[in-house]
Amino acid sequence: LLRDPLGLMPLFVDRLLAHRGALKVDLSDGYYLAEDNRTLIMLVKPAHPSQDLAFSRQLLQAARNDAQDVCAALLADGAGGSRTELRFGGNPAALTEESGLLKRTVVANGLIAFFAVVLLYWICYRRFAALLYSSVPLLLGQAITFAVAALVLSSLNSASASLPALLMGLG
Repeated sequence: LLRDPLGLMPLFVDRLLAHRGALKVDLSDGYYLAEDNRTLIMLVKPAHPSQDLAFSRQLLQAARNDAQDVCAALLADGAGGSRTELRFGGNPAALTEESGLLKRTVVANGLIAFFAVVLLYWICYRRFAALLYSSVPLLLGQAITFAVAALVLSSLNSASASLPALLMGLG
């Protein structure tokens, strides 16, 4: 748009700028920078798909490290780097966050289900020995199931978050 060798920019610029939404973007300098110079949107295309969680974690960590370096440089220059607010969006950020939530959900479901089953054994049998010879195979079965799942599937999804509770109940 800036070079516009055919001179078509006047024909399309009004129509383009009419659909830019709530953020009033100044396209004259080539950046997605708000007119008040307070908001800058950076669009980044990762080299790997966002479903590659290891790459997405590394990408977000590198972006956060770079952002901290920029904030420190702004602060050193007296430009107010401490007031800079950064938010990361898109598939890599969303999937990384969802992955962390999923892991915590699986662990919480497993622990709650285990203690519920142990409590049920205690109510039914009222013997400590019954708790031992029933809960040890139960935990061993869980460990083997997740070991096989880690080797074969190498990942979990949101549907498998209820797996520990289901396996505990069936065990």
